[in-house]
Amino acid sequence: MVLKHGGAVVDALCSQCDAATQTALTTCSTAYTCEGAPVVNPHDNGTGTNADASLERKPSSAFGKRQDTGDSAADFTTNMTATPRNLASPPAP
Repeated sequence: MVLKHGGAVVDALCSQCDAATQTALTTCSTAYTCEGAPVVNPHDNGTGTNADASLERKPSSAFGKRQDTGDSAADFTTNMTATPRNLASPPAP
């Protein structure tokens, strides 16, 4: 996922579920926009290995703020119980 403002990349999230997807991110002829290392996402749609999980941005030290160091692996964590949220959801600590 890539967030842009005025055509400039503001934030990006890269995820990989195994060594093959990580290699695809780094060796593809059309480069992916990534910030640092990809975060591990166990949701790979494979037969027998598909997991109900979500990627969630880690909180920062200030209430209601989220971590953004420019490295997906450092900024996101895998939540093994998918917890979808939208603008109507209460703020997460």
